[in-house]
Amino acid sequence: MNSNCQSTISGPALTKHDGYSSSDIVFAFQCICQRQLLFEWIHRPRQHTWPSRELMQAIPKLPAYLVPAPVGCKSSENKHMEWRVCFTGEQKLIESFTESQYKLYILLKLINKHELKSICEDMSSYVMKNIVFWLVESKAQHFFTRENLFVELISSLHMLQQAIRDNHLFYYMIAGRNLLKGIIKPAEQRKLIEKNSKS
Repeated sequence: MNSNCQSTISGPALTKHDGYSSSDIVFAFQCICQRQLLFEWIHRPRQHTWPSRELMQAIPKLPAYLVPAPVGCKSSENKHMEWRVCFTGEQKLIESFTESQYKLYILLKLINKHELKSICEDMSSYVMKNIVFWLVESKAQHFFTRENLFVELISSLHMLQQAIRDNHLFYYMIAGRNLLKGIIKPAEQRKLIEKNSKS
């Protein structure tokens, strides 16, 4: 291994950088109850055609993992004992994006990296991914075109701003989980809303 290799922790991942490339190492246990955990996701009513019926049938059959890492709710007394369930099916959802939807996801990640993360360290690309999942599910596919990319970016920023105001963003795969619970301090919340209003 390169002697200049550096390691950082991001959520459940140990990321190693050597100046040329980076790789994530995640220690995990395979979860055997993903179908039960995804029951509500599979069966909830949807007005539009994404995700497709084929995806909804395939994703519960894909592996899921329990990740023992310090990613629990920061306000919880048991945060050091809380684990995250990671669904490999989320990657399948991203792979199903159209070009415009994928560009929207990349733009949100860039906005987060360059504008929001400096205000609140816990604003993550994971949050942005969930914003895009909810937005793509909530609209007919014909809205997502190259010409509408800016309009959809504004829609996603409004959705993000409302989530920050409410301190609540449903996890796309398990809607009972709040991704923003306990991660945004009141001063950070004000700054994030102000920054998002200018975007």
